[in-house]
Formats: sequence, structure tokens, C-alpha cells
Amino acid sequence: MWIRQLEAESINNWNMLVARFIEQFRVHIARPKNVKSLTTIKQRPRETLRSFQERFDVAAASVDRHEPSMVLMAAVSGVLDSSEFKKSLHRDPTRNRGDFYLEEDRFLREEEATFEKKILDVNMLETGEPSDYGKGKEKAAVKNDRNTLPRRGPRYEK
Repeated sequence: MWIRQLEAESINNWNMLVARFIEQFRVHIARPKNVKSLTTIKQRPRETLRSFQERFDVAAASVDRHEPSMVLMAAVSGVLDSSEFKKSLHRDPTRNRGDFYLEEDRFLREEEATFEKKILDVNMLETGEPSDYGKGKEKAAVKNDRNTLPRRGPRYEK
């Protein structure tokens, strides 16, 4: 242990101990990132917009004293160039992050609807019948499964 390697009586008070501790473990302290680090976050070719935005938001939260316009610029530049969202942003640039998130939400809903349609199409090809995906039957099946499983502990009601 690092504290045992110190010379005897080399620490006379609490402040000296704190200073030595920080000196010892300084490399393990998470330092805030700057806004420039956000420009390195790019949407990957097969990555969903939602996944990219979640990664970006986590990184943006770690930026110290950020300028909102710089964060917006980094978010826009990180979106995949070939995406419809990026094309939309070039046609009608957003003025602030709120507008960016509104526009992004529209494309997220569109992306998720497209994904659900692909699942339905694949199920139709495999079975030859329309799929029940997205019609609530999965939730009913899960609920029924929950009712047949033994309960553990108290049941909480809302």
C-alpha cells in the first residue's frame, strides 16, 4: 500500500495527507473534456441515429463549461453524411439544440417505424403470414407469463 512506503513522520497534518493522496492518484481522476473532443464522435455507417445520439449525449455531459453553439456544431457534424437527417440539417439548419432535438426526434420516429416495418417484412417472408409484431400481443403474452410464475416478495400496486 502506498501510504506504508512514505517516510516515518513525513505527514504532519490532514492537508499534507490529502496532498500526498492526490499526488499519488492524480492519473485516476476523471478530467472534464473540452468541446473539441465532441467533434471526434461520429455516427458509424450502420449505427442507428438513436445509438449515436446516446453516445454523443454522454460525451457532451462530461464537457466542462461548454458553449451551446459549439456542442450543436459538433452534434451536426457527427451525424452520418449520407443520412436523410444530415441532408435535412443542411437544407434547413437548426438554430439551437432544442430545434436540433425536435428535428432529430422526427427522424428517430421515422427510423424506428422503418425498423418495425422491416421486422414485419422478414416475418412475412419466413411464415407467409402477416406478423403480430407491434399489435400488443407480445405484451399480453408477457403479462400472462408473469401471472403463471410464482411470486416472490410483496406485490406493489401503483
